[in-house]
Amino acid sequence: MTVDQPLKREQARMSEPMKAFTEPSGISHLFGVADLEVIEGMFPAETTIWHLGDPYPEWLMTGPNGVTFGLERDVRAYVRYELWGVPPPPPDPSWRTWEGEIFLTSGRIVAVSFFDEADYHTVFDLGRRAAKWPVRISTKAPVNVDDPAFPRDIFRVHLFTLQFWIG
Repeated sequence: MTVDQPLKREQARMSEPMKAFTEPSGISHLFGVADLEVIEGMFPAETTIWHLGDPYPEWLMTGPNGVTFGLERDVRAYVRYELWGVPPPPPDPSWRTWEGEIFLTSGRIVAVSFFDEADYHTVFDLGRRAAKWPVRISTKAPVNVDDPAFPRDIFRVHLFTLQFWIG
């Protein structure tokens, strides 16, 4: 083993998230991502995504305990969460990106859809309560108008990646 091998292993480890999860199926009527314990009423004095509202005409609105997305409600959305020990690599320029900080009361976040009532999806635990998290949120709406090998209606899908890191 050379002296460079441990350094290369450490660099490779740092270029991947410590923990990641992608919702396994598309979410209809995605409203946003929220701190689970706050939205369930365990902290009634805290701001929820219902206080933020719809970000129209912007693509997202952030606030304490969550983020809301401005997208057509009949599209399917896929949400990916990543927790990094260091800031993640620069985003792909083909994705629309916002970077900043979000305060999360419990650190347990969940995608929230809303049609007639709110539905919560899989919980992602960041592992730290009452913390201000550096985060990068990226979205992409793939479009297929030219490739016959893929469905033409692929444009009805939105992809979201939320990358949190330990600041």
